[in-house]
Amino acid sequence: MTDPQPPESESTPPPPGEEDATQVIPPVPPPHETPPQESTAVMPPIAAEPPPPPRPRAPERRVPVRAWVAVAAIAACAMAGLGIGAIMTAGDSDPAPADAKPTSSSSEDASPSPDSPSPSASPTGPSPVLGGPYLLVNADTGAAADVRGASVDDGAPVIAFNRAGTPNQRLTLIDVGNGMVQIKVEHSGKCLQSDPATPDAPVQQLPCADSDVQKWRLTPDGDAYTLSVANGETALGTGPPDADGLTPLQLQQPGQRWTFATP
Repeated sequence: MTDPQPPESESTPPPPGEEDATQVIPPVPPPHETPPQESTAVMPPIAAEPPPPPRPRAPERRVPVRAWVAVAAIAACAMAGLGIGAIMTAGDSDPAPADAKPTSSSSEDASPSPDSPSPSASPTGPSPVLGGPYLLVNADTGAAADVRGASVDDGAPVIAFNRAGTPNQRLTLIDVGNGMVQIKVEHSGKCLQSDPATPDAPVQQLPCADSDVQKWRLTPDGDAYTLSVANGETALGTGPPDADGLTPLQLQQPGQRWTFATP
């Protein structure tokens, strides 16, 4: 027969001073090791950056209404002018009749006859144009050749006088060949001559004739001319004043310079 087991008695606390050797101590993290972070930590929300403001648009340039109106008006005027011109041209372009004869050219009508004077706008140049009338002007004094007192007599003296453009100062150049001219006075119809053709001989007016004492050769001298007689030994100049204070034209060596001016 088995001996009965004694009943289990309730555990009694250990006596004071005796601790339970099986007490659990929390783990100590190894040195220099950061404790693990919780991977499920909630991050704060990141605010979205605001969109950039819209760029201002450049203002559109608009053509003023007035400009368009002006352009339209100009175009209308131009079209109207073209239409009128076309009508006028059509009216003027009628064909000439078959029996119409050609007319002479304007250049033929405008060309002067050999005997008519040819006008010249320039008083000087390589050679003055034949014809006239001209004023024969002293290049140094500005005085013009003048038949004294507007006389029409043969042998009337020629002087240097203030320019007036009167008929007794108006001269015409007549070609006599060999590069020489006669100088004819308008008011009397006579020609200038000096006889004899020697120094200090006076210049007078006498009826025009085919004589060497009335033939003058014009030689350019700068912007003027010298007028020598046919023998080439003397030329036109002025002498000392006479008793009346007037300056006569006479032959000299060398001569003086003269220009041809329009009255």
